[in-house]
Amino acid sequence: MTQRIRTNSSIYLAAAFAWTLLGPSGAWANQGTVIGHWGDWCESAEPQSNEAILYFGDSFTGGCQVVYYDSSGRSVPPHSDQPILNFDAWTCFDNPYSHLANDTIRSIKVGSETRLWAFKHSFNNQENSQPLRLGPGARLTTLGAFASAISAVRVVDAVMYNDTCTQNVFGSIVLYSDADQQGDCVILTPPTVAHTYPTPRSMCFHNDTASSYHNYAMREAHFYEHADYGGRHIPAATPWGNFSTFFVHNDVISSFAGFW
Repeated sequence: MTQRIRTNSSIYLAAAFAWTLLGPSGAWANQGTVIGHWGDWCESAEPQSNEAILYFGDSFTGGCQVVYYDSSGRSVPPHSDQPILNFDAWTCFDNPYSHLANDTIRSIKVGSETRLWAFKHSFNNQENSQPLRLGPGARLTTLGAFASAISAVRVVDAVMYNDTCTQNVFGSIVLYSDADQQGDCVILTPPTVAHTYPTPRSMCFHNDTASSYHNYAMREAHFYEHADYGGRHIPAATPWGNFSTFFVHNDVISSFAGFW
């Protein structure tokens, strides 16, 4: 494959056939953009403003995948456990649900209006280490401790959100991996009272990892210990807090039922 492939059903099928012939290059993470290439296209490619290109070799070599955000589309791509439509300005990709190449990525290019946060574990697993955070226009020829160790990425609209989750947050709630609103963070913005996040992947946040929150919605937010709103229930009505206040210990959140 020597040229970029865009959204089109016939082209998508052709790409799938080519992937079968060429071998597993990681496939693609979403039908909105074809993912998974070998050859010269990758080495000479530049990401569009809302994209990042993930390479399987150092210095932008060895084949690649394209990931992106689409704030008007799905936050969790097809082939996932819980795809839902929402207005969150991010898209998450992980392995195996959206076919992100697992433990293979070694260099990254980021688009001019994109932030990319890379993680060592998929979202339905716990994550106890801080992510690799890349800002708009980043070019990393090697990834250090993250080389061949990435299993999930969150691709964020850099125009809407900064890397501390404090921009354009009115009406939303922010989850943090550490106590006192520190560490990895994600902004959850349900467009309606009925909108919910039934799994860690649908929140684009790791399972049993959230330790604190900031509630900018000025309404009671409802978190649950297990996926699909099971287990113990937290009605978080305060503007901010640590989950240890409710559960004695941190790292227990697996779903979010929205605001009441």
